[in-house]
Amino acid sequence: MVGNRLIVHYIWKACNFYNGKHNQPSKEVFWIECKDKEFNNIINNFFLPQMVMIKLTNDYYTELFELEENYSDILVHYLMVAKDLTTLDPSFRAYPISAMHPGGSPFNPIKPIFLNNIGELPNIKYEIVSWEEYEKNDLIYIEYKN
Repeated sequence: MVGNRLIVHYIWKACNFYNGKHNQPSKEVFWIECKDKEFNNIINNFFLPQMVMIKLTNDYYTELFELEENYSDILVHYLMVAKDLTTLDPSFRAYPISAMHPGGSPFNPIKPIFLNNIGELPNIKYEIVSWEEYEKNDLIYIEYKN
């Protein structure tokens, strides 16, 4: 990740879990990682702070502090953002690949897409790749550069 850019890693094509609730109308949702500065830009310029801050749980903050301790030079956020920018849900690093999804993950890995800002998300073109290709090419771990 160069500068303040965001990385789009996964898509959930028919996501029905957002705003902390299940069984919502389906929408395309992307799983994105970004540094703290870009996260604050997203909150201040694209979403009302109170919309997002209500969703930040103690568990989420705990993970952020653990990440900050492990990577003292960066603070990383993981977000589930609707392609139409109508919803943003904080997530955690292992969510797309965790065993918490009965019957397998609803996420599909994509070739990582670098965005300069979240406003570019509605217009992205993405390519779904296999989990094997994603893992084989180390697409999960992209080195951060300042």
